[in-house]
Amino acid sequence: MRQLHAEFPFVTFDFTTKVEHVLEHAALMPELAACGATFAVSAFEATSNLVLQRLHKGHTVADMEAALKVLRQAGIAPQPTWMPFTPWTSLEDYLDLLLWIARKR
Repeated sequence: MRQLHAEFPFVTFDFTTKVEHVLEHAALMPELAACGATFAVSAFEATSNLVLQRLHKGHTVADMEAALKVLRQAGIAPQPTWMPFTPWTSLEDYLDLLLWIARKR
């Protein structure tokens, strides 16, 4: 990434990562942005900790909020993916998901 940026400074890129990896490697996010990272795709999936646990996601809603902060502070646009309907999703879970997304825009 560093070499690519040095040779082609106008090239941008995106990357796909887990919420846990954003948090684990938070210190690297500003450098990724400086080298041309414009957005990061991450499978947030749900805003219910129960659903996240059932999906074996390895992160919580609080982790998602922390990852959003890390990415945004680095200047990388978060592009979360969602799984709004699962066997464990209630109507309240779905409405909470929509409200969470609206609040975090």
